[in-house]
Amino acid sequence: MKQLFIGIWASAILLVSTAAMGLDLRLSQNDLNQMVQMAFPQSRQYQGVDMRFSEPVVTLKAHNAVNVTVTIHGQNKQHSAIVRAGLQGELDYQPQSGTLNILRPQLTDLEVLKQPEGDHSQLIETLQSMKNQPAPLILLINFAQLNLPMLGDRPPKDVQIKNQQLMVTF
Repeated sequence: MKQLFIGIWASAILLVSTAAMGLDLRLSQNDLNQMVQMAFPQSRQYQGVDMRFSEPVVTLKAHNAVNVTVTIHGQNKQHSAIVRAGLQGELDYQPQSGTLNILRPQLTDLEVLKQPEGDHSQLIETLQSMKNQPAPLILLINFAQLNLPMLGDRPPKDVQIKNQQLMVTF
């Protein structure tokens, strides 16, 4: 995993440009998706269902909007199910903590991949009820936990989407 990370940063460094405000690093959507894999799986609880989010695929949109497709393993006291879900939200970088999150993610699509046998209606209904509702905050990247000696081991000043790339300013 560390070699993958070094490879991503090495390829991204080729795209680094110096701007008046600092050092800008441009990550392609593919590079971003490889980095995001390091922050998953993530666990959350929603309406009595324990959920584990995995296999994220991020799509960058205009105006810091993002779409994320994830696999959710949901489990309540009696049953478990696996769904593939599409979420949309706003990219939110917190410079104090160095975290890149999806703010106010909203579930837009839900496909049941595996459902329990027998009476599973409560679990599936709970997962279905998330549709078009705000979901828990999703962490994409924690820059504070990354080892970036070539950039002075400091978190970025700003992170935004520009031209379908993630622009990281140091």
